[in-house]
Amino acid sequence: MSNPKIAIIGSGPAGFTAAIYTARASLDTTVIMGLQPGGQLTTTTEIENFPGFVDGIDGGELMQNMQKQAERFGAKTILEEVKNLEVEYPDKTVIFATHNPSKVERINNYIQIKGLTIQSPISNLQTNLQIAETGQDEYQNAQIKSKAYFDQFGIPSFSLDTGLYFEGVEDSEQPKQNVQGIAGATDEDDDENRFTKMSTWYANLSTKYGGELKGYWLDVYVLFDGQKYYSTQCKRELTLTPNVFKKDVNLPVASLYKINDKYYHDLTTEQKYDYMQPSMSSLAKMLILFQQESKPQFHLQIGGNIEIFDAVIIASGASAKYIGLPNEERFVGKGYHSCATCDGFFYRKKEIIMVGGGDSAMEEAGFLTRFATKVHLIHRSDKFRASKIMFDRAKNNPKIEFHEWKQIVELVGEDKIESVVIEDTRTKERHNMLINGVFVAIGHVPNTSFVKEKLETTDLGYLTKPKTDFKLQNMSKIPGIFVGGDVEDQIYRQAITAAAEGCKAAIDCERWLETFNL
Repeated sequence: MSNPKIAIIGSGPAGFTAAIYTARASLDTTVIMGLQPGGQLTTTTEIENFPGFVDGIDGGELMQNMQKQAERFGAKTILEEVKNLEVEYPDKTVIFATHNPSKVERINNYIQIKGLTIQSPISNLQTNLQIAETGQDEYQNAQIKSKAYFDQFGIPSFSLDTGLYFEGVEDSEQPKQNVQGIAGATDEDDDENRFTKMSTWYANLSTKYGGELKGYWLDVYVLFDGQKYYSTQCKRELTLTPNVFKKDVNLPVASLYKINDKYYHDLTTEQKYDYMQPSMSSLAKMLILFQQESKPQFHLQIGGNIEIFDAVIIASGASAKYIGLPNEERFVGKGYHSCATCDGFFYRKKEIIMVGGGDSAMEEAGFLTRFATKVHLIHRSDKFRASKIMFDRAKNNPKIEFHEWKQIVELVGEDKIESVVIEDTRTKERHNMLINGVFVAIGHVPNTSFVKEKLETTDLGYLTKPKTDFKLQNMSKIPGIFVGGDVEDQIYRQAITAAAEGCKAAIDCERWLETFNL
């Protein structure tokens, strides 16, 4: 068997750390690097807070070293973007353990799950398996039937059992059976006998409990795949009266009765759909869970090609928002920065600018005062999004000078920023300000467009880690997709924390694949 194929989306510290771990574990690893190989670190000229480099290291050089280390263990790299990601589950067939083909047809009309086929044993397998329902309740009976069908055909099988429940009735007195069974009607009864027995039973119920009764159908579905039981249930409210079998009364009964060539209790298509919908939704969730517990495949659109992988690690990072000036790209890392923690140290005893009006701008401006002689905080209005405590803290810092109703319209310099042109947003007056560096804190955009609406995100678009499995902390809500780095970290956003998350995602990926003996 070939080694499992792993796709790592992103080539920053998280992506290449994950690649080092997966490739070293002999997994067939491909890093899709995107259009900015190395991520944001390539815009940082010197990194002094990454462990192991006494004299610091250039950001681009660090990422080149990480790439070479991953390639040393066999990781492959592709200089392309991932345009789309689709999850495909293996095709499966299940048996609905019933002798009534119309029930199978009805369920197939309601439930259409890609790759899942629901078969009727009587139409597809030509059988009439007789099963003694000896369980104590609907759940046990459904278990008995689903297991019996699996034992005979070796195909995962699910069964439905229904019962009636009534408000205000002690549990020990609940019928917990279907109407026909409680009434004493059998399949051997002709229509008129069945009608008479069931009508009499309803009338007796009314006498026993008094007047109108509110009850519930309880639908219990159980699926058995040879190792594990899956189950779900749904209560559907209905009202029972002594004359429930009166002609033309539309009630949600399971059968259509024909008496003297007249039909009773036939529901319209719309009524049947409305009545069945809650139960079918419950059943669909169970079948989806069953299908998704098999190992999926991940189809990635990389450039113009589709490639299939056994697992995916998303480490695509987040892109800093910049001001949007025409010439700003050539100054990134040369006096123009988006990370005060990364680059603030290089502005010791210098004057710098911080652009922004939120909590991040206030916090980073305060951090920069540890190094700079003065921080000019520029904001385009006098309204700030920052919380009061963060705003007051910055306002009271003697090394921070606020410039309200101002914006930068031009960066000036040769090899690095030497000054900026400041514009008054009200009067449009401009002046030149000599400055050593500009920091921007107006937000980040997670690079997640290729999984939009497929994975859960925060309000700001960062991927989340549900942590439903204690041992797989970095797995997304879709098994087999793992996340790490700035694509899910809107708080720390450091090279070292991204590398750590990439490591965790890779280890989780290895452990998940081991559950499939891969």
